Formats: sequence, C-alpha cells, structure tokens
Amino acid sequence: MNALLLDAGNTRLKWRLADETQLHSLAYDEGFESVLRSALPSSVDVAYLACVAPPRIRDIVQRVVLERAVRLSEARTMAQLDRLQIAYMQPAHLGVDRFLVLLECAALQRDVLIVSVGTALTVDFLRADGHHRGGRIAPSPTQMRAHLASLSAALPASGGAWSPDQPFATDTDHALASGCEGMAIALITASLEAARREAPETELWIHGGGAQTLLPMLPQACMLPSDVVLRGLARWAGLPCSDVTGYTPGR
Repeated sequence: MNALLLDAGNTRLKWRLADETQLHSLAYDEGFESVLRSALPSSVDVAYLACVAPPRIRDIVQRVVLERAVRLSEARTMAQLDRLQIAYMQPAHLGVDRFLVLLECAALQRDVLIVSVGTALTVDFLRADGHHRGGRIAPSPTQMRAHLASLSAALPASGGAWSPDQPFATDTDHALASGCEGMAIALITASLEAARREAPETELWIHGGGAQTLLPMLPQACMLPSDVVLRGLARWAGLPCSDVTGYTPGR
C-alpha cells in the first residue's frame, strides 16, 4: 500500500511516503497551496495527517491531499494506545504532535524527558513502562525574542550569542540571547532534575526547529529524528515500523 504521512505543524508542513526516508518540508508562505499541489506525489492509496495548524491550512492540506489520495485519515490524541498511556484527563487537550512523539518514544521503553523547541517549548516526561507523567509549555526563545521586539524597536528579534560560562552579556543582542535561551535552558534543566528525582536514569531527548541552538548548552541531550512526528503517525496508523530495539537518537 502506497501511504503518505503528513505533519502540519504551526509554521510548516512536513511529509514523506511511509516506505521512504526522504523528508519534504514547506512553509506556510504565500502560494502555499499551489506549491503544495505541485510538490506532493500525484497519486497515493491512503494519506495520514497530524495537524496542529490553523483551520485555513488544514483545509488546504485536506483539499490538495484528497485530489490524489483515495482516503485521508487524521490522527487524534488518544488516552491510551499500545504501551502509551497519557497523563491528561482530557486527551483532546494534548496536542496531537506531542501525542505522536510520545507514542514513538514509548516503543523505546526508556525513562525520557522529551523537549520540543518550535513555536512553543514543550516538555513531556515519559516513563519506560509507557506512562506519560505530564508536561510543561512555555514560549520558545524565538517567540520570546519576537514578542520583545514587537514591544520595542530597540530590542532586535534575532542575533547574539552566549554560553553558560559567560551568561552576562555586554551588548543588547547577546543579552537577549542569554536571557531568552537561558530561560529555556533553565526550564529544561529544572524539568530534568524533577524527572530524575522519580527516575534517576531519565534521558533528555530534544527535537524541533530550535533544538540545534540549545543543544550545545545541553551536553546530556540527544537529538530525535526530524521526522519523529511522522514516525509516531505511522505507529498510530498501524503501518509497519522500523525495529526500535536498542535505538538511540543521534546527536
């Protein structure tokens, strides 16, 4: 069966065929619909969609996909699936992208703290037995910078650098990087410490568009694959999945 996997995030769409490794990505810029129509495969048997994008984007993706797919199924967060049992009392309140990442990671049977750095910074604690212990949500460093820049023209939305060894900056752009990225690092570090009080061997796994910026300041962290949501979507759809025995995300 020729299956298409799609992940409609907050700012871009990612997709790949289930039996291929090549990952495609497209931002929601002007002309998104026409570019998407030319970029997707011309024909597939079935498509599976994970969507946290605005309704307008969901409508475009569904319309374009159904022009070439016999069937389209959209993933929804479930209270329990396979080994995973989420902590939220109301499953619909947990974003489907976070749910699918948890579903993929639950198959690995490890105590993990999963951090996503995108439009938001999300943290989820998952036990090796598949029990999700809950999570945290905060603005990502990029969104912190953008908000501050919207309030004052003197505060640039990007630029600057810092390191934990030199947290006190001597210029505004460096100070903004130190403050906004430092807040993210502090939240992640505090969350990892809390998780390790319950499960001392908890590992830190990170993914998302802003993960590479924070990775050097998190020496214990490992990068999850950029298609981790699609991997979880394949599990949700019941498609054949790669063997995860002994799988360790690469840095």
